[in-house]
Amino acid sequence: MDKSNPPALPLAVAAILGVFDKHASKGGDPTKLSVAEAKELIREQMGPMCEEAKNQPDVTQILQSMDFDGDGEMDIMEFMTFLTCYACACYGKVCEMKGRRK
Repeated sequence: MDKSNPPALPLAVAAILGVFDKHASKGGDPTKLSVAEAKELIREQMGPMCEEAKNQPDVTQILQSMDFDGDGEMDIMEFMTFLTCYACACYGKVCEMKGRRK
């Protein structure tokens, strides 16, 4: 492997984890995003894309639908599920969420 050109996926995962850690460490439990931290992360990282969307869902509603354990926060698994669904939507696919909390 050429060290001057590292693979894209490990770099992407490191970037995602870095963004999560940066926002989760601002207060409370450093392993979870509070609603305020998650809203800030979404505005900072996805703001322009969200503003261009025709149907702009309420961020709080999105976060509640991703809170599978009902603790009012988003852990790394819930965050990665959110990002997976977001990536599928960007790719033009609907994300089916099996076992989702109602």
